[in-house]
Amino acid sequence: MAPDEEALRHRLARDEAFRALAAAHHETLFRLALMVEARAGGDPARILRIAAMSALIAEALGWSEAQCETLSRAAPLADIGLCMVSRDPLGAGERDHPRHGARLLGGTDVPVLQMAATIALSHHERWDGQGYPSRLARHAIAPEARIVAVALGFDALTLGPAATRLADGEAVAAVAAEAGRQFDPEVVAALQAHAIRLCGARDYVNAQDVLEGFDWPALWWKVF
Repeated sequence: MAPDEEALRHRLARDEAFRALAAAHHETLFRLALMVEARAGGDPARILRIAAMSALIAEALGWSEAQCETLSRAAPLADIGLCMVSRDPLGAGERDHPRHGARLLGGTDVPVLQMAATIALSHHERWDGQGYPSRLARHAIAPEARIVAVALGFDALTLGPAATRLADGEAVAAVAAEAGRQFDPEVVAALQAHAIRLCGARDYVNAQDVLEGFDWPALWWKVF
């Protein structure tokens, strides 16, 4: 085999190994998020709905494709700290889960885990400073956490308990009513402008059997 052909073969093998490693890494994060959601008694599809909606909002805000993809992988781990909270029926200690999650995911130089740790710590902060755990306000809250907070809020309004569930248009209006209070107004505006895409992604995820290991390739959320 000629030297150029040998070099090409090695490069292709290396690239394939890298792709396999990245896929395994992403699958591990997904399974971890799935475990936490199951322990909390939630809907397994929620973690992928949040992944897609967060990435679509970030794209609307001008984030790069690579940043949006990282966010789509990090957002499902927002509530990972719940695995360290006692399942007390009164919810005692639940407000500690952001710090627990940040400790679990932090202290690493892996970008997706760094972003996930930031989201875990700050996704319950509020734009008006009345959130937790640190009562941060406005731009002191990391942008990824502000985005995920809006995605979580919209998801809860459209797919929460049947007694309080809202139609899509009503849910968008309800989120908009919290702009400048609970949510970043700029993030809310992105949700309003792209609500059809977000709802399409949500409905697509809900139509899949998430527990059967559907293949969620990189950038899958961009089709909406």
